[in-house]
Amino acid sequence: MKSKIQFLLLFISSLTFQSCELFEKGEKSELLHHDDFSEENIQWESVNADYYYFQKDFMAFKFERTSLPEPLNTEKPALMLSSFNASDDVFMGAKRKINGLNKNQSYHITYEITFASNEPEGRVGTGGAPAESVWIKAGATGFEPLSESSEEGIFNDFMVLNIDKGNQSVEGENMEIVGNFSNGTRDVYDYRLINHKSKRGTTVTSNDKGEIWLIFGTESGFESTTTIYYKEVKVFYRPI
Repeated sequence: MKSKIQFLLLFISSLTFQSCELFEKGEKSELLHHDDFSEENIQWESVNADYYYFQKDFMAFKFERTSLPEPLNTEKPALMLSSFNASDDVFMGAKRKINGLNKNQSYHITYEITFASNEPEGRVGTGGAPAESVWIKAGATGFEPLSESSEEGIFNDFMVLNIDKGNQSVEGENMEIVGNFSNGTRDVYDYRLINHKSKRGTTVTSNDKGEIWLIFGTESGFESTTTIYYKEVKVFYRPI
């Protein structure tokens, strides 16, 4: 009996040591930011890209704090983003600044995103599938993500992000794919809540003020309207 107790104590001690060691190495992620969009004055800003400037009015961009759509609980708040993909490649997203971090420190960033989708999987659409060809992306940068002009004249003036988000199904250095716009069914066209988590995360280095920028959104190959309602966004971080 005594030997069993000693073995148990050694085992618990070993687990405690390993847990502390992992934390000291920065391998334990902690919650950096959580938003359920319950505050009226949200700190997120709209950021859109991958369209020709002359198409802007056709894109019908919308960015609004509202409530979840029916048949979901309409008393719950949400962040709604919508656009018509006239460019066959539109990115529509949200960004915000986070401060109070260590200066010039590298961090590993991961997301957990809950959103409402009304698109079942397996459908065929113009340019791509309404669900599988709309990718949910998320990441972080040490500077503000901006939509910038390619300055190639009014008819060829393409608006692009100043970060590496990748392109459609391809991930970028600053953004990863966390899922697609499918509502998890094959024949239900009602809005349903879906939860996706990071698979690899992204690495970001804070600036000399201890700031980073968070960014998430959709990138679409479906040439029609996509309207997504974000119910909750959680962001986790660990120093590396």
